[in-house]
Amino acid sequence: MGALFLVCDCTSTQQLGFESPSDDAAAPPSLTSGDASTADVENALIAYCPSTTCTNNMATCPGSRFLCDKDLMNDVENCGACGVSCVIGAGSCLDGKCVQNCSDLHADCNNDLEDGCEIAIGTNDNCSACGDVCPDPANAPCIRSGGEFRCGCPAGSTYCGNLSNPCTNTDVDDGNCGACHNRCDPNGGGAPKVANAVYGCKGGACGTTSAYLKCTPQTADCNNDLGAGALGDGCETDTTTAQNCGGCGLACAPGQSCDDMGNGSYECRCAPGETRCADGACVDLRSDTDNCGGCGIRCGYIGHGIGACVYGSCAYECLYGWADCNGDSSDVCEANLLSDPTNCGGCGVHCAKDQACIRGVCAVEPCPDTETTPQ
Repeated sequence: MGALFLVCDCTSTQQLGFESPSDDAAAPPSLTSGDASTADVENALIAYCPSTTCTNNMATCPGSRFLCDKDLMNDVENCGACGVSCVIGAGSCLDGKCVQNCSDLHADCNNDLEDGCEIAIGTNDNCSACGDVCPDPANAPCIRSGGEFRCGCPAGSTYCGNLSNPCTNTDVDDGNCGACHNRCDPNGGGAPKVANAVYGCKGGACGTTSAYLKCTPQTADCNNDLGAGALGDGCETDTTTAQNCGGCGLACAPGQSCDDMGNGSYECRCAPGETRCADGACVDLRSDTDNCGGCGIRCGYIGHGIGACVYGSCAYECLYGWADCNGDSSDVCEANLLSDPTNCGGCGVHCAKDQACIRGVCAVEPCPDTETTPQ
């Protein structure tokens, strides 16, 4: 038998309807048939009044603008309870508990908020994480490889102590050929000179024949005659041009240029439709939030709105739980739909006087000093 509910603001009631016990119920249940005492209980009307009681981990704390507007599960200034701050040590609130926000170079190893992220990661004592000790720091120290810290070099490479490139392949490294610090003679011990080429390391050994010739940086042997004696022209192609940008035949599209990427490699930059700004970046002025409609025009955060570049103009999307209810561009997304009783769940949705708005719903509770009335 379904129950009939009322919602009451203590001065009036509103009938919401029946709660059906199943989807295949043909009609509302009879309020008069059957045993009278059972019907009285099952069909009792429950009166609800506006509530100021906070639920769902929400609370009214010092500094609150609205009733029940602080979420104790994620509020860094009221974490787990009003006044419990996680600001010390740049912490955050997770599930009602303060946790540290450490960079990938530091860690909170003692779980003490007072001293923050006190341990440096990337050392032999704490390599990839707290307590990750490298047992052989002389031959396999803590190094950063592939963006992650680890003890020693990955398989296929050797640690040679070069700070800028600690792990190397000794099969092909001209400066560490076959073993660390074994440098090949680029002139091949007096071997014939070849334009834009040097003698290097191959298979872990230094050589003086054409098989060991390598092109110098930013050049290439595009006609495949490297080491062909007097008939060969060596590494004849400049790989910094728009016709051969970074390699043989890698031509840039019209409007593009061949740019140094900062590590000795070259790539075609600025695709059709992109613009090169003063910092060298290629951007689409129609959609780039940092260069919207022109270089350096940034669509950032305003209030609780996040900027987006739409066809070269800044537009703003409201963060979750916020809305632009007054249409004023100077305070974008000013309405808190989760806690504002005058915009509860949507613009212009008013709760009753002194009624709390909790997570976008006007709060109610059973009216005090009322009796259920059988119908």
